[in-house]
Amino acid sequence: MLFTAAASVLPPETIALLNAVVATSMLTTPLLGMLYLRYVVPRLGPRSERSPDAISETNPVIVAGFGRFGQVVVRVLRGLGIRATVIDHDPEQIETVRRFGFKAYYGDATRMDLLESAGIRKAKLLFVAIDDPEAAMRMVKRVRQRFPDVQLLVRAHSRTDAYEYAELGVPAVREMFASALDAASELLLRLGYAPDNVRRVVQRFREYDERQIGEQAPHRKDTKKLIELTEQGRRDIAQLLAADVALAPVDENDAGADPQRPGREGGRQRLVQE
Repeated sequence: MLFTAAASVLPPETIALLNAVVATSMLTTPLLGMLYLRYVVPRLGPRSERSPDAISETNPVIVAGFGRFGQVVVRVLRGLGIRATVIDHDPEQIETVRRFGFKAYYGDATRMDLLESAGIRKAKLLFVAIDDPEAAMRMVKRVRQRFPDVQLLVRAHSRTDAYEYAELGVPAVREMFASALDAASELLLRLGYAPDNVRRVVQRFREYDERQIGEQAPHRKDTKKLIELTEQGRRDIAQLLAADVALAPVDENDAGADPQRPGREGGRQRLVQE
């Protein structure tokens, strides 16, 4: 019992009552908390939120989302002197990047009225790099309806997203694809493959996989068909890359011309080791 230690001070009836009260409160507190969140909090009205910043410029490019992905793109644009209006919904992120000298506006870029105020009707391109893939998809569809003349480029969070954007006819950049290919390039170089061959192999793989996105997109909801196409793709790319490297001429001036080095056989480089 909860109050047995006080048995010598309090009457048994009082101890029993106190135990009952404590036990009841322990049982009902979680339920009351759930009821409060569900029925009381909504009636208190919306919490005050920061108003979107007034956008005082019109630029040829609008970047929606200024996280790790969007920041790299904007840095390249700035290096080339290409002006871009940057919008992000995270106020802390906005304040942080401003301290580092970036000009960015706080606001929800999925709102069409905010894009209107950002000058989307005069912009050449909208780059969608927001973190929420579902919100990005909704945004793209709405922008195409509302502002059909603006070019779109979208960050695809997954291959599934890439399929859907391909069906919409919207160019998309898969966020992990390029960095994974960079890793593959570095790995092949460390295994002893010649740089020219590595560049050719990776480019061939990129082109083939991008082509597959368009071919597989119409079947994205048919798992059985996707599996069949993926298995066929694995066979095709293995043959394609192996043939491409095997036919590549060897630069005898290259220090890697040693036939004993990894990936070489009979004066030719090979990708698939047997």
